[in-house]
Amino acid sequence: MARCLLASVDQKKPFVSTELEELRDKTAKTGLVRKSKLESDLRNIESAAYQTVLVDEFGHQHYSPDRAQILSRLREFDVAHENFRKMIAIAQNVAGSARVERALDANH
Repeated sequence: MARCLLASVDQKKPFVSTELEELRDKTAKTGLVRKSKLESDLRNIESAAYQTVLVDEFGHQHYSPDRAQILSRLREFDVAHENFRKMIAIAQNVAGSARVERALDANH
């Protein structure tokens, strides 16, 4: 979504990627995300493109994000994603070590 927001700000017109459309369709079909939230996401993209006030799914008004805010969110996401990837690698390493130890113990 953040990349669509950035493209929308840069192009000054709403941009929704194929990936975001596919994700929206999947989440709409599963019902895991409220329809009002999905609609609000699109309004957020429009708000970013036209630099207008956003009305979220609860009726609250927000200023549209500017380019610097979107880039900051993207950097935060990238850091969190990398940290999560590292945590998974550590967990897999620990799990693998535990299996090796159990196998060694079983052989004694």
